[in-house]
Amino acid sequence: MSMRFLLLAAVPIMLLADACGGGDGAEDGAVNTANLQVIERLDFEGVELEVADMFPPVLDSSYPDVVATVNGEPIMREALVFVQVSGELSRRDLIERDGVMRDQLVAQIEGSDPLESLIEEALTHQAILRLGLLPSYEEAAEFTRDQEELAKHPRGVVQPGSEERSRELFRLQGYSYADWASNVRLVEGYRMGLGINELHRQECTSYLPPPNENVLAGTDCGDFLAAERENADIEYFVVWAK
Repeated sequence: MSMRFLLLAAVPIMLLADACGGGDGAEDGAVNTANLQVIERLDFEGVELEVADMFPPVLDSSYPDVVATVNGEPIMREALVFVQVSGELSRRDLIERDGVMRDQLVAQIEGSDPLESLIEEALTHQAILRLGLLPSYEEAAEFTRDQEELAKHPRGVVQPGSEERSRELFRLQGYSYADWASNVRLVEGYRMGLGINELHRQECTSYLPPPNENVLAGTDCGDFLAAERENADIEYFVVWAK
């Protein structure tokens, strides 16, 4: 699963939405790396980060404006920086916590390819639209109202401090914390999240770990995304430095 998990019980970050699966499709030998701009991953060693650093992300001037296209849809350098910053913030947050899944989640983040995650995200969104899996705007607006009610529940249904974090995310993105369903971008984010859930249900394989095994349950969209890649026109403009 990529870093930009669109957790439907949480406030989504609208710059990016979640994608099925992880992967590293650029390393299977199918991409011609000749004439591609060589770029470095962001180096976070010794760098202090906070959530505000994602809105907008500080751009690495070495990245071109467009780093790849998926069926003509551009993937912008802002997104490539964003996913690296958000991934590092999540990794650091996990390291500070206890839990049987912590090491597995950290390994997933550290082993992911930010560019390939964005390509799979674009493939996922395009598939949702093509397959007609996006719910109506009205359904998504109702879901958004439900999420607002949960986030502001007076009896503490949500985790302590989560409302404060939600308020801060809203502020950083220029949103009002009142009447979530009146925010078109917020509703559209939840709408895509619902579409992703439906795609997982219809097209991906569910995995339930054996009892007492510390492995995350979830869905495996690898075969689906491989088929989407096979039929997609993906053009790279960058390649990671070795």
